Amino acid sequence: MKLFTACLMVILFMAGCNKRGDKEAENKKIVTEALTEHLKNKFKDPDSVQIRNPVLYTTQFVFEDGVTRFNGQYGLCGEVNAKNSYGGYVGFRRFYSWLTVNPDGGIGDISSSVDNSKDKDYFAQRIKDLFEQGYKEVCENKEKPVK
Repeated sequence: MKLFTACLMVILFMAGCNKRGDKEAENKKIVTEALTEHLKNKFKDPDSVQIRNPVLYTTQFVFEDGVTRFNGQYGLCGEVNAKNSYGGYVGFRRFYSWLTVNPDGGIGDISSSVDNSKDKDYFAQRIKDLFEQGYKEVCENKEKPVK
């Protein structure tokens, strides 16, 4: 009888752990989908968005009582690629998205940011810098111009 009771307690304990694990997995799935959807909506063609190497992070804090607790914030990091206005892919760029979960379980703040160093404004400035460098070397030479 004691063996039966011990086995039953172990089974019930395992079932409880499984439900908790399932709930956490479901929460992570929901959060990942929300963050991915928010990120996709930042682009001109959300259906063209490709995401690679996504990693979901949670932030936790150790409180005064020494217990580590989840503070309600998730972050998703990875690389994203999407089509531009001309229909061509621009190349993978780093991104991060984050959100907070309210105490009632709803989504609070949510935000996404993409590394824009590959945007044409960056290249336009770089090309301008290269032009200026070349212009000085060629046109502001110490020799007199040919007439």
